[in-house]
Amino acid sequence: MPLTLRPEEKKAAIVFAAIIGLIIAIVLVTSPNEDKDPVFPSTTSAHSHGAKATYLAIQESGYAIERWYQPPDQLPDKPAGTLLILAQPTLYPEPGEKQAIARYLRSGGRILAVGWLAGKLLPINQAQMLTVAHVQESEILPALPSGITRGGPFKSSWESKWNVTSPDQIVHYATVDGPVVISYRVGEGEVIWWASSVPLTNAGISESGNLELLLNTIGNRKTHVYWDEYFHSSRKSLWAHVADTPLKWLFAQLALFLGAAFMTYSRRSGPMRPLAEPSRLSSLEFIETLGELYKRSRAPRFAVQVAWERFRHVVMRKLGFRHDASAELIAKLCRERLKFNEDGFAQTLQQCESADYDQDMTDSKALHLIQKLTEYQTELLKITGSKMEKH
Repeated sequence: MPLTLRPEEKKAAIVFAAIIGLIIAIVLVTSPNEDKDPVFPSTTSAHSHGAKATYLAIQESGYAIERWYQPPDQLPDKPAGTLLILAQPTLYPEPGEKQAIARYLRSGGRILAVGWLAGKLLPINQAQMLTVAHVQESEILPALPSGITRGGPFKSSWESKWNVTSPDQIVHYATVDGPVVISYRVGEGEVIWWASSVPLTNAGISESGNLELLLNTIGNRKTHVYWDEYFHSSRKSLWAHVADTPLKWLFAQLALFLGAAFMTYSRRSGPMRPLAEPSRLSSLEFIETLGELYKRSRAPRFAVQVAWERFRHVVMRKLGFRHDASAELIAKLCRERLKFNEDGFAQTLQQCESADYDQDMTDSKALHLIQKLTEYQTELLKITGSKMEKH
């Protein structure tokens, strides 16, 4: 006798099959791809941007080296003769972690910090992102003879530079954009900063001069090297650790089941009310929607960038100049052509121009910058309008 289902049972079976299909689709789409090339030089990755080959090359050169997965406060109390490699970290340091790194340096430890974000971990940070990154690998020449530069030129691309502010900061290599390899002392220890991680990646270590640069930076073969992996991905929340196990799919299925049960119950048992139609008569609807978007994305720097591009386009069109002019050029043109000498004008423009790289941008700072841009734009349009009327 064939099995017959009531209409309600058929509907429940269809819903259940749809939920199972959705779970399967999520698993297939979001399953981690082990072959994905990481964007940071991890010592466990054999891909081009990884650093497994470099890690093994250091071992084969006779150095004692190990991967470091612990927070900075676990570094040796007597770190003389050790080197910590912070190779393009992907996590911002917490205040206590930065203090622990400073203590490590003052006690005699050495650090090789690689990349712009690595500068955030240092006691003294003058690393600055370039407006236009130099993506083409080029030969970089020594700026002076030193233990680090004795291997001669090396080959790399770069997207940042170091602004030297003290004679204690020694420039070992420099490009037309600025210093890319520097060093300075901190107490009994030393910081060596590289602008790029390319020389120590699997793809870059074989280039002429790159391995020599790394080994000269490490120094004596008695040096014990710690290659940091903590600031790549080790600092995780409880949920992040659970997400690396099959438990995440159990939670996903449970959430879908509870959600489906809640929806079916609420549709059967809840009161019937008409849908509330949002008013579309407000003239500020677009502005409110855009503001809510930036608020949810927690990216006030993007709002500043939009306001900056609008300001630059409007002002440069009035001045008859190219619309991609830099903040420095705009301030100069306004000062010379329009006699606009407002206090803080040039500094505000430079802050707006570099807002895209300011990871610490707050809502209040973004609001202040946008308000100042609006005020400047209004004043400049008044000035340019009066000049056109005279002609």
